[in-house]
Amino acid sequence: MKKPEANMVNQWGPSLAVLALCLWMASNLPAIWVADVYARGAGVLFLLWLLPLLYVVVKFLRLGAWRPDFLLLAFALVACLVGVVGSLNIARHFALGLAIGGQAPANFVKWIWLAGMLAWLPAMGWLAKDIPGNGWPLRCVVLIACMGLSLPWWKGVRA
Repeated sequence: MKKPEANMVNQWGPSLAVLALCLWMASNLPAIWVADVYARGAGVLFLLWLLPLLYVVVKFLRLGAWRPDFLLLAFALVACLVGVVGSLNIARHFALGLAIGGQAPANFVKWIWLAGMLAWLPAMGWLAKDIPGNGWPLRCVVLIACMGLSLPWWKGVRA
């Protein structure tokens, strides 16, 4: 019984390290969500986007079968590196989304949920600025569609 617990602890380390790095690199997000006219209020969409992931991770932790998606975490590290080297906020914010998504086990339908990160990315606000309402209706539709289409992933969680 101690072996699975030790294995689970070994998986926490790299996963949380990547998440912490990406959080640190994207630490300007709250300021952008407050100050930028086109991204204002996207923090609410971010919190809504997190709900399915929290549900999935808690369910897997209760089952004792939590295992991160190391491929997604590797993509997050690459995106973070590109963001740091190129001083690209979009890459840093994208890396944060990938690192957050990497906390849940690999699943094809999870990629649909990940596409919902377009709703809270500040760059999406800038791209959709010419749409009525500064793109808010489009961003809400993207988030709702991605969360709805990923319903089999977060409601049908099995270990």
